[in-house]
Amino acid sequence: MPYLFHVGAGPSVVHPGLIDTVDLYPGGYPARFGRFSGGIVSGETLAPRTDAAHGEYNLRLFDAGALVETPFADGRGTALVGGRYSYTALLLSLFAPNTALAYWDYQARLSYDLTPKDRVSVFGFGAYDYLGQKTASGTQTLFGRHFIASTCATTTRLALTAR
Repeated sequence: MPYLFHVGAGPSVVHPGLIDTVDLYPGGYPARFGRFSGGIVSGETLAPRTDAAHGEYNLRLFDAGALVETPFADGRGTALVGGRYSYTALLLSLFAPNTALAYWDYQARLSYDLTPKDRVSVFGFGAYDYLGQKTASGTQTLFGRHFIASTCATTTRLALTAR
């Protein structure tokens, strides 16, 4: 992920309803992260909920967002969509008419349990951020970023018992 938060005082680029943990490893991080130098910020998403359909929405001064997840195939699979849209351009134009600020993001996840111990998931997400300054000759871009990413993962759950 190229960046964690939207431009300005924006929220994270991944909907908070998807976040399980965020860990900071300033050094001496676990081997699973490979051969990096410096610190690592590691985030993990919540496991899919297969019990019932659920969702959430939020309406804030600067943006609005929603997240919905529903099970299918008798709870063996789940489908999730979420996203946010900022209307800061409208509000900011009232106080700073020469500044342009905008952001949005989206997430989608499809998970399916192949067996009671094996799951396959596809997760896609993206974000857009823009900060510009309006001048007599046009709008100068101060910060502009748009990214799209996807991952495919399989999870195998192992249970070891001592005899």
